[in-house]
Amino acid sequence: MPRETRGYLPQFVAVMYAYHYAPEHNLIPTEPQFAWDTESFTADHFVNLPTVARHLNLCTDDLEALNPGLKHGVTADYLKLQTIHLPADAMPLFLEHKDSILYLAKTENRERMEYLARNTLGSTYGREKLVYRVKSGDVLGRIAENYGVRTGDLRQWNGIRGSTIYVGQRLNIWVLPNQRVPARQTAVAQTHRTPSRPVPEGAAVHVVQSGDSLWSISQQYDGLSIAKIKELNGLSSDRIQPGQQLVINVPKS
Repeated sequence: MPRETRGYLPQFVAVMYAYHYAPEHNLIPTEPQFAWDTESFTADHFVNLPTVARHLNLCTDDLEALNPGLKHGVTADYLKLQTIHLPADAMPLFLEHKDSILYLAKTENRERMEYLARNTLGSTYGREKLVYRVKSGDVLGRIAENYGVRTGDLRQWNGIRGSTIYVGQRLNIWVLPNQRVPARQTAVAQTHRTPSRPVPEGAAVHVVQSGDSLWSISQQYDGLSIAKIKELNGLSSDRIQPGQQLVINVPKS
């Protein structure tokens, strides 16, 4: 298994053991919890859950528990059609005042929540993913400096404890839109880049590293296939070169 997921299996086994042998270890639930009847709606903009909870006379903690995927109790403004779950018995009141509730939830406390989302350690809010392959002489702090991120962010994104990295290791790095590739990467790209289509504005780019193949690159990004890489970059073969920039995602107009 990849190093960042290697610890999940023993944790799963431990949870199942505790579940089956709880009485033997005096593990007794003090208050059983039952699933709520819920209904959902979708939002295509920022929504502040505490505001929704207040106007529906709900407990904010309960509403956030029904939506564990929403960090800090808000939806991400850059993602579209995010699903929000409500208790079923609160849905009639929500539908009756939907427009006014969503307007208030879109404006209240937005700046503070966005600030927290952007600055939380390991946050990917509003950022684009790049993959960097570690070279001889690299250290974690210097890589972070080159890409304008914090060392702690690199650790969080890649499941690294301490500062040990090894040559050839792939690091996920989330950078701000339109952030320039470090000078060393740019120089390599200019030297070895093969003719290709111009990079569309705002497109996500992968800089080919030594040892990369179209297949290995496709495995690093959800929903990306070899055929899609070829289509986006006008490639007629599977040949790529270190330093070559490949478009991996084009924003919808």
